[in-house]
Amino acid sequence: ARYGGEEFLAILPETFIAGALTLAEKIRLAVSELMIPNKEGAFLSISCGVSCLNPAETNRPVDIIQLADKALYKAKHMGRNRVSSL
Repeated sequence: ARYGGEEFLAILPETFIAGALTLAEKIRLAVSELMIPNKEGAFLSISCGVSCLNPAETNRPVDIIQLADKALYKAKHMGRNRVSSL
């Protein structure tokens, strides 16, 4: 689902963090393989932040979204075009 301007969410019920990371990496690779040029002459890439709901810590959807957002910015700070989790 589109969450913001250039941000999308994938909600994966009954999926552990390893499975979510695997899917995020597959999506990242698929976008890279499209070879879509951007304004700077490079090719379009994406960064993904992955988080997992732990009911022992929180049951609020906003918390998991904030964790995913932090993981996304971690990926961007590490050089972009990558997948990260906290």
